[in-house]
Amino acid sequence: FLGMTPEMLFDLLAIRLNKAVFADYDVCINVTLSDLSENYMLRIKNGVMLVYAGVNSEDADVSITSPKNALLLLIQGNVDAFKNVAKVSGNTDIFNLFVENLTENNAMYFNIVEP
Repeated sequence: FLGMTPEMLFDLLAIRLNKAVFADYDVCINVTLSDLSENYMLRIKNGVMLVYAGVNSEDADVSITSPKNALLLLIQGNVDAFKNVAKVSGNTDIFNLFVENLTENNAMYFNIVEP
């Protein structure tokens, strides 16, 4: 996981996101990766998360500043550790809803072919 690009990590977060919970939401999250000096905007609308590189929204619901590898803590479900290394500002209810619904656990290991 450490060799994954930020885009790959955001894709994995999008896969794990419980889409049904966000079906009626229109959420914007700014993410600044402090160690890479890169900005991303996550847009969750109708249960779909889109990622825009090099963009920040002035009207974001939540802004997050963290090192890239801290995103792995969210993927692992270790929100408390993430909060220790990240700065989260804005609507904390939206942030909590986001992290509480990174629950879709698509099996990483599965049989490709079964007899």
